[in-house]
Amino acid sequence: MREFGRVYEEFEPGQRFMHEPGRTITESDNQLFSLLTMNHHPLHIDAHYAAQTQHGQRVVVGTLVFSVVVGMSVPDVSGRAIVNLE
Repeated sequence: MREFGRVYEEFEPGQRFMHEPGRTITESDNQLFSLLTMNHHPLHIDAHYAAQTQHGQRVVVGTLVFSVVVGMSVPDVSGRAIVNLE
C-alpha cells in the first residue's frame, strides 16, 4: 500500500501524474468562488455580459481551476509536504 504523498527523492524529471476522479467545475462553483474572492468582473458572474464577449459565455476564474487541480494532486504529490519541509 502506497503512503499518502511523496517525498522529494521520489520525483523524477519528466514524470507525469494522472489524478482520479476528475472534477467538473459547475456554474455554481464559479459563481461562489468569484463572490468569495471578491472577483466581481462580469465576465465571470454575469451571463448576459459574457454572452456578448468573444467567449460567448461566462469564463471560470483561473484561480479556481488552479485550486481544484492542486487539491486533486494532494494525495499523490504533496501529502507528505511537512516531511518535505524539513
